Amino acid sequence: MNEIVYHSVKKPINNRLVLFGSGIFLVLILYIVAGMPLVWTPAVIVFCILVGMKAWRLHGYKQNEPLVIVNDSGITDYSYGLGFVPWDNIRAIRLFDLQRLHRKYKTIELLLHDEDQFFQEETRDRKLIKKGMSSGITGIWINTWQLNSSPEEIVETLHAFHRNHKSQKGGV
Repeated sequence: MNEIVYHSVKKPINNRLVLFGSGIFLVLILYIVAGMPLVWTPAVIVFCILVGMKAWRLHGYKQNEPLVIVNDSGITDYSYGLGFVPWDNIRAIRLFDLQRLHRKYKTIELLLHDEDQFFQEETRDRKLIKKGMSSGITGIWINTWQLNSSPEEIVETLHAFHRNHKSQKGGV
């Protein structure tokens, strides 16, 4: 097997960029119209940093950078910030229905042999995922809302790569 790269679908990204930009514009207009001084408190600074990080991620999606790369070594996910997950640490892959507010999403959940090994690489995103898992609000998921293939097709591909890896390792 070779390598399969999943990119973003443009329309949802464009919609989110417009919504995101409109929100920032609205906040700035409210400050100007209301005559409120913009006080640079730590909370405002942290907010600006988080907004910048989200804008950068959305910009990357818009530029059609790879979001998920699947190859013989494992899965590299940039959509949710998982990073690289080797096949050796993946026990199972399943489609997961996620309920958020009034919407239902399909996401791909990776069940791992050793979560501690996964969290040894302490990136910002992995720290957030670990914290979310400890409070029961997240899992080790591949975000599928912006990918250019359906969640079902991606899961089939992941299963094929996983089976191939296990057969090469002598497993069932």
